Amino acid sequence: MDIGSFITPFAVAIVIGWLLSSARATAPTIEGRTTVGYGWGFKGFAVFMGIASLSPFVLMFMPSADDRIWVLALVAIMAIPTTYLLLEGFFVRVVFSDKGIEVYSPWRRNRTVAWSEVRKVRYSAVLSWHVVETTQGPIRLHDMKSGVASLLAELQARGVSGSGLSLR
Repeated sequence: MDIGSFITPFAVAIVIGWLLSSARATAPTIEGRTTVGYGWGFKGFAVFMGIASLSPFVLMFMPSADDRIWVLALVAIMAIPTTYLLLEGFFVRVVFSDKGIEVYSPWRRNRTVAWSEVRKVRYSAVLSWHVVETTQGPIRLHDMKSGVASLLAELQARGVSGSGLSLR
């Protein structure tokens, strides 16, 4: 058995545990606006993966011309999840205030949801996220985001119901 096959599952579990523990329960509030988003752990991991995915370019100068296509394929394969991590980590955020909830994402249009448009909250244990159901569509709050507890407390204070109002 290859030692890498033995160590990899443990390394993945440790990294995921570290990323989950880097998320803070409370969100920072500046001028009445509270921001829920990914913390330093997730963003740092995304940057690390960005650097790691570019590192095979160094190999471009070493292999024969026939092997360069495989190096480019490796970079392309690593670039897909890395691009997702960078976009998700640095551009997805939820901001709430007295006016409602603002959702910013590169995956769909930005939107502002009034508190009266929030229907309920549920939790998906399989996907590890809270789903705030609104008339404008769902707002997903992954467990790796910092400040989820702050938004859940605000939703509960505003009388929103649902099984997802407690942190898991």
